[in-house]
Amino acid sequence: LYLDNNRLDSIKGDVLPHLNSLEVLSLGHNNLTELPPTIACLTHLKKLSVHSNRLHAVPDSLTCLNNLLDI
Repeated sequence: LYLDNNRLDSIKGDVLPHLNSLEVLSLGHNNLTELPPTIACLTHLKKLSVHSNRLHAVPDSLTCLNNLLDI
């Protein structure tokens, strides 16, 4: 799912559990300041791209994503 360059300032946490088969999530070049803890629901995620945002930290729940190969 490619959502680059959309001026997103947030990701609704209640949407992510419905995307549990997602393997790629690209959120580059937005205005995100945080990622919701429910990102841990994306258990098939292999690539997460969050470059060029305003993130100060990432949720600890990212450590649950055992298939994640590239951040």
